[in-house]
Amino acid sequence: MAETVPHSRELRVSLGGGVDLVGTDFGVRVESTPDLDKAVRDRLVTAAGEVIAAYRRGAAVLHGSCVRWFGHGLSFVGPQAEGKSTLTAWLATQGAELVSDGATIVDPDTGQLVWRRPAWRLSDDSAEFLGHHAQSLPFDDPSRSKRMLAAPRGREDPAIELRVVFALEEGPSVEVVSLSPMDQVVALMRDWHLVGGLPASEAPVLLERASRLLRAGVRVVRLVRPKEWTVFPAVAAALRRYLERQSV
Repeated sequence: MAETVPHSRELRVSLGGGVDLVGTDFGVRVESTPDLDKAVRDRLVTAAGEVIAAYRRGAAVLHGSCVRWFGHGLSFVGPQAEGKSTLTAWLATQGAELVSDGATIVDPDTGQLVWRRPAWRLSDDSAEFLGHHAQSLPFDDPSRSKRMLAAPRGREDPAIELRVVFALEEGPSVEVVSLSPMDQVVALMRDWHLVGGLPASEAPVLLERASRLLRAGVRVVRLVRPKEWTVFPAVAAALRRYLERQSV
């Protein structure tokens, strides 16, 4: 995983509210004003520490949930509350296997997925929709009211390649839209994990890694759909047609 853009020794990511995460060669630390209690600090490091460490090692880190479906790695990216986790959890009822939720971490030169997190973070409403009793699921982060739903144990294949990134967008009907190479790069950079907190100096790094992902054969398309759970069967059908048409 060669890094062609020089990287600073420290990477500072702003989470807002006076809270920063700082990644160094020795790990991740939290700097905050006012001070945070230890439990909150630990949750932040657990949630973002691996993401920041992977980014500093040269990985492409997308804000998306990733599944293996029909033998291919598929990532669904978009801003918070776009429905990524609920959609992939529903796809798991149709035979998909969760690779990771919340972040898709991939080697930009090979497209190989390099991180697994086999559990979803769901709102109470999403958990109930999926047939689970929300109150019986543990909180992942009480301050954000997300529940942790463990995924069924999948195959322990040594390598899964990311083939398609679906950038989620709200619209009146379900549609998979092809993007130009430039728009694919823009979509990847827009949906980079923690992109809002990265310093402007990291922009060349994001551009370079996004370009390498496309050269590795990863495709980026736009997945337009209404933000309603009732359209999930139509979304699954559209995904199947796309994969068959493209011979992914």
